[in-house]
Amino acid sequence: RADIYACGVMLFELVTGRAPFEGESAEAVLAKHAAEPPPRPSAIAPDLPIGYDAIVLRALAKSPADRFQTARELRTALKRLLR
Repeated sequence: RADIYACGVMLFELVTGRAPFEGESAEAVLAKHAAEPPPRPSAIAPDLPIGYDAIVLRALAKSPADRFQTARELRTALKRLLR
């Protein structure tokens, strides 16, 4: 489910203009990905639709079992949000 995590990173960057984790080195960024919760996208881009945070944060869940199980499931959640 690394692909779901990668989609979560892209969805975060698309609306905020920045990565969910930043650091002075690649190792620092990797450590943050592994240990820190990601910020809510709406904390950076407050005009996002209600529900966007939940989708992105689920895609970025640390445990693969807590992420969307398939890309189709992620797509369905995004489609529902955009209706």
